[in-house]
Amino acid sequence: MSEPNAITLGIAIVGATLGIINTWRSFDRDRIRLKIIPKWAMFRGGTQTLCIDIINLGYIPVTINQVGFRLRERNKVFIFMPMPMPGSELPKRLEPRTSFTVLAPLGTEQHESMRNVTVAFVKTACLRTFTGNSAALRGEIRQRRLAWKKDRKKSA
Repeated sequence: MSEPNAITLGIAIVGATLGIINTWRSFDRDRIRLKIIPKWAMFRGGTQTLCIDIINLGYIPVTINQVGFRLRERNKVFIFMPMPMPGSELPKRLEPRTSFTVLAPLGTEQHESMRNVTVAFVKTACLRTFTGNSAALRGEIRQRRLAWKKDRKKSA
């Protein structure tokens, strides 16, 4: 192969590769991507409650309709109404690259359903469901399950 043909082939391969990458990126930009992070919210005075951080990682706006925890039982969820705070009403529209925090009402972590929680979830207006987990949520679930087992042993 002559030198001009080799250069032409190299440029053609680079162009084809860049075309494929560009096509993939354009498809990727149209996807809904949410990051769900359950964690603790601390208030003045030492009060704390569970909260769920929702981050829109995509390039299109998303409307959030439901926030809660998925339970171990098939198709069961533990949905809570967000703590009444300005701007925390659902449905909530998340613009690209923005976040939103939903605070669970005080004492939610004491509810008996918390021992059966597997992950936090968010459901969008287009019926897509996104889930997330964290060390804070796993620790709280572990504590609820241990307390439940301890109560069962006492009552037996």
